[in-house]
Amino acid sequence: MRRDLAEGTMRFSVVDGNDATDYEPYAARFGLYSGGWEQFRGMLDLYWRPYLEGKVTFDAAIARLAAEM
Repeated sequence: MRRDLAEGTMRFSVVDGNDATDYEPYAARFGLYSGGWEQFRGMLDLYWRPYLEGKVTFDAAIARLAAEM
């Protein structure tokens, strides 16, 4: 989202007029990574983000996440 907002390829009325760097992901805003889920945040950044950025395939990202768990 942050990348798309910065590039202008995506817009939402709730963020119009705001800097894309002000965007806070839903999970972070509502504390979904707190408690026992904190360990998964690092895995998502390490293995899922490359998929979101088009650097690895879905299958590779899932395989890497599964192997880490």
